[in-house]
Amino acid sequence: MSKKKLKSIIEETFNCNLKNFQLSTQLKKIPNWDSFNHINLMVAIENEFDIEISPKEVEKILKISDIIDLLKVKSK
Repeated sequence: MSKKKLKSIIEETFNCNLKNFQLSTQLKKIPNWDSFNHINLMVAIENEFDIEISPKEVEKILKISDIIDLLKVKSK
């Protein structure tokens, strides 16, 4: 899993430029974040990394680090 690829997916989904890409960044602090784009991000991650994210997992993803942690678990 590439942090650079994840950053690219986030920027594309939210149509923004993340100059200060940090693992601690809360998704709701990203420009253009809303619940619809949150779901779009989850779908994009599922497609890119060939995983399935359950609704309960989606609810728990609040920060970029949460996505990385989930990808680590799902890629095993």
